[in-house]
Amino acid sequence: MDAAIRIPAKIKTRKEQDLLICFSHLRWNFVYQRPQHILTHASREHQIVYFEEPVFEECSHSSIRFCDAAPGIRVATPLLPIGTSPARADAIQRRYLDRIIASTPHAQLTAWYYTPMALRFSAHVNFDVRVYDCMDELAAFK
Repeated sequence: MDAAIRIPAKIKTRKEQDLLICFSHLRWNFVYQRPQHILTHASREHQIVYFEEPVFEECSHSSIRFCDAAPGIRVATPLLPIGTSPARADAIQRRYLDRIIASTPHAQLTAWYYTPMALRFSAHVNFDVRVYDCMDELAAFK
C-alpha cells in the first residue's frame, strides 16, 4: 500500500505572506536590540517594513528612503523638509504608509508599535492585528 501524501490546503507564497509594519522611534542600525531580534525572527513568516521616524533635511520636497536591512526586512525612512509642521508631517507619513500597504501584496496586515506617536498617522488603517510593545518607559527620558 502506498504511503499517504499530505498536501497543505494552501501554501503561502512570498506574494501572499503576511505584512508586518513596525513603527519605531529607534533607527534600525542604531543598536541591534529587542526590535531587531523579534523582527528578524518574524521575517521568516512575514514581510517586514520597519517604519522609522522621519529625518528632517534641507530639501525642497518630502520623499521616502527604502533600504533592505536583512532578508524580508525593508526599512522605510520618511525624509521631510526642515520646518515641516507636525500636522503636515503626519499627513505625509500617512500618505507614505498607505502607498506601502497598497503596493505590498499581503494576506494579513499587522501593526507593531514601539512608539505610540505613530498612531497619529496610522490609526485610520484597518490592521488585522495591532501590537504595542512597550520596550521603554518613555517617562524616564528627560
